[in-house]
Amino acid sequence: MDIKVFDIRNFGNKLNDILKNFEWPKNFSIPKTIDSREGIAVIEGKKEFSFQHLKEKSNGIAKFLSDLNIKSNDIVGGIMQQSFNLLASIIGTYKNNSIFMSLSTLLGTESIKLRLEKTKSKIVFSDYTQTKKIREVSKDVIIVSDEGGDYDINSITKASNFEYDTKPDKPSHLLFTSGSTGEPKGALLPHSWILGILPSFQISLDLAPRENDVFMTPIEWAWIGGLGNMALPSLYYGIPLVVYKREGKLDVFDLLSKYEKYKVTGTVLVPTALRMIMKLGDEFKKYDIKLRSILTGSEIVTSDIYEWGKKMGISINNTYGQTETGLITCESSLLINKKINTVGIPCPGHNIIIVDENYNILGRNEIGEIALTLPDPGVMIEYYKSPESTSKKIINNKFILTGDMGYLDSEGYLVFIGRKDEIIKVSGYRINPIEIESIINSHPYVKESAVVGIEDKEKGMKIVAFIVLREGVKGSEDIKEEIRNYVRKKFALYAYPSIIEFVDSLPTTTTGKIRRSELKQRILNNY
Repeated sequence: MDIKVFDIRNFGNKLNDILKNFEWPKNFSIPKTIDSREGIAVIEGKKEFSFQHLKEKSNGIAKFLSDLNIKSNDIVGGIMQQSFNLLASIIGTYKNNSIFMSLSTLLGTESIKLRLEKTKSKIVFSDYTQTKKIREVSKDVIIVSDEGGDYDINSITKASNFEYDTKPDKPSHLLFTSGSTGEPKGALLPHSWILGILPSFQISLDLAPRENDVFMTPIEWAWIGGLGNMALPSLYYGIPLVVYKREGKLDVFDLLSKYEKYKVTGTVLVPTALRMIMKLGDEFKKYDIKLRSILTGSEIVTSDIYEWGKKMGISINNTYGQTETGLITCESSLLINKKINTVGIPCPGHNIIIVDENYNILGRNEIGEIALTLPDPGVMIEYYKSPESTSKKIINNKFILTGDMGYLDSEGYLVFIGRKDEIIKVSGYRINPIEIESIINSHPYVKESAVVGIEDKEKGMKIVAFIVLREGVKGSEDIKEEIRNYVRKKFALYAYPSIIEFVDSLPTTTTGKIRRSELKQRILNNY
């Protein structure tokens, strides 16, 4: 079969040309495209795995699943660190037309149990770090692992051939949201979910693939940021992918040493990780870093991050998307004039609209809820076995709501304001808590902060700040007032935190997002 690779550069070398000529391919199969590749696919420590090896291993896993009577649309769990075996398990599951459910290694036993029971999974691919945890959760589930499982994943026989046919609109992957605003929901994604991400991947990594490209991310491949925004697109374009295993918090020194060792040219990092690297100062320059571009997102990218990247000769490109939609905006100085305080422009093929509470489409510079028109290849099919939640998210099969507030400016750039349920309205003003956090975090006494709003009879809402102070700084009423005045001066007179709580740490989800709902409840219980 002749595989035609989807490449944004085929539509022109200027953004207007691309937008004018763009169209989605009708037949899309990520397994078949990856199978057609040659050369090195995965670098794991001292081992290098070829695309041929990946093809044969994933064929063997597909046959293994078929022999175990794992059928089309059955849920196949997967919980392991970044590895060649994880990728082979995912692609093999796709080939069997089963649905791969990604589980983070950071999940506790109750979270794993909830997901396995909800999906009635019969089998889980694991590694030695997670096998015991799975067995505690279920005595019946079949465990395929490199140690301690019912089957040894390394003993699954490779197969040179396996007949399969994947349809773009059929389900392939189940990714649970991190649950920052309630119980996590499973986004059921079609085989075309990666296709929807590819325009942003190519553009925001400065027209990848390029000669000598090697990509890597520290983000776990159980999340869309690691798997969808980096791992699978890299393999699709034939870019060697470096495995990065980590335990607990990110060690930036270890990360930089790996970037140097493997001559990594492209990566995906959240802004929090970028700030950790920036704080190293001149220490960063000691590493021989070959990074050309960094795809980032999930938070506001402030001007200091862009300036640092420019100084270091690294293109930092901000994007916007969700598990339910994939990446839908892009940014790259090669094609797009960057605008600070935006999340880029809508990517080719994605039609972003802004709607009001009655789903009327708003004009430029009008604030409303960010939505995406359908059909769109990257959008989820549904929330798994949750029709009520799906109907609130996908409106009349015409568009999908994001739950985020924002607007398209006069030049078409998307400006992100914040989660719809997290926007703080004070004295008639809409305030993004992330903006206030950015100001508070720049205070010399502050390590990190989280801001929420609670109802207030006079102002509509009160601003509450939870603050972790730097080591050696003791909280006091004087410091609280100093921080309030600092915010008044730097941000706005009306947007200071009237309530400040000093805390030892902030509650976060497994992906590092602040659990604002938990903080809001905490303050409501105390006031």
